[in-house]
Amino acid sequence: MRCIKIDQYKKPQICIPLTGKNLEENKEQLRLIIPKDPDMLELRADFLSNLSDSHYIIKVIKSILDMTDIPLLFTIRSTREGGEPISLDDLGVMNLLKTVCAETNIFMIDYELESNPKYVKELVAYAKTQNKKVVLSYHNFKETPMNEELIEKVLAMEKNNADHAKIAVMPNNQADVFRLLEVTYKLTSELSIPLTTMSMGEIGKISRALGWIYGSNITFAVGAKSSAPGQIEIEPLRKSIDAIKYVI
Repeated sequence: MRCIKIDQYKKPQICIPLTGKNLEENKEQLRLIIPKDPDMLELRADFLSNLSDSHYIIKVIKSILDMTDIPLLFTIRSTREGGEPISLDDLGVMNLLKTVCAETNIFMIDYELESNPKYVKELVAYAKTQNKKVVLSYHNFKETPMNEELIEKVLAMEKNNADHAKIAVMPNNQADVFRLLEVTYKLTSELSIPLTTMSMGEIGKISRALGWIYGSNITFAVGAKSSAPGQIEIEPLRKSIDAIKYVI
């Protein structure tokens, strides 16, 4: 598998989500995405129509990994944090993630910090036994919480032994965007793990191109279909990042 580097204060890794509802749709998206050469892929499994069939999910993952050596992040986003409706409860989600860790060669799994604390501890510990990385995440589609709350959540991710921390929030004005960037800069000098942050929506688009300057490690781009508001197509996003890198 291709090696992925995540370094603070370097150009971000560009990740593209796969959002097909079945294997065929994800394969078709992947055929469009591979030539764009992203650094990372995210399989948004909550978009899949038969998530309760673990054998099928394993087949989907293995088929994707057969098509490319681009590192794959596996995510089941909950409806409470902006995901699609799914047939699994919280325990079912955790058990599927454990199965994915054990039976596939994914690079990393995403799990939400706001999940049952018992499940968070259990899943992180299990993933490490399978040599899989875990990003603990927090998404807020309504607002950008105050700085203290954002910092508290990221520190909780670190305390729970995450390999990567992720915060995605919705700004109500430009001040919220700049506030998130400020928090990102502060945290990157204190954390022992990499951090990814982003402001969503039209107002927050700038954070996807500039966040890496403040220490954010991964930025999410559109390959075939957007998985969150404010995502930018990979070509102009990469050009923007390269242009900024040229002048700093």
